[in-house]
Amino acid sequence: MYNLLDVRDHTYFSMDSSSGNISTAKTIEKKVGDTYEIIAVAISQGETKLRQLQITVTDFNIHPPVFEHDVYRGELHVRSKVGVTVLRVRALDDDPVPYNAEVYYKLDDPKDPRGRFSMDPNTGVLTLARSLEMSPSEPIVELGVTAVDGGSPKRSDYARIEVLIKTISGNLIMLFNERNHYFT
Repeated sequence: MYNLLDVRDHTYFSMDSSSGNISTAKTIEKKVGDTYEIIAVAISQGETKLRQLQITVTDFNIHPPVFEHDVYRGELHVRSKVGVTVLRVRALDDDPVPYNAEVYYKLDDPKDPRGRFSMDPNTGVLTLARSLEMSPSEPIVELGVTAVDGGSPKRSDYARIEVLIKTISGNLIMLFNERNHYFT
């Protein structure tokens, strides 16, 4: 069972007694950057725990991140080494508050069930995570990427990634003589 103690700023918040989720009970009157202090109580199997919480007033997240392109395209040779950079995606968020404008990136797992690619959540750099097993029926790998901002509520954007897998194998040697050009 969860509850809030009747101290300080408790009247501004309510706590669900079953889940412990805290929500606002009335209009927030403090300015951005100010804090409210409450004390949460959890009771389980006869044991009581108290936790003092500081809730900081923040700006509402207005803008979603927006990718610079709807589709990003990259190329990779089938024999590329694990860890090689394929491309970089980028999304911008126009929120004036830095924490609302922070952007994090995530690959959509269903599009890459074999886990061949990974993405740095902070930079948007896509790298090869596993060796490629090229099949002729899959010359282009299609992925999805989501950009999520750091605000509340969270806002997001989606873009596609297409990676062309090049399959030219062996060394191309050019032999020249005076009359003919031979390729082997």
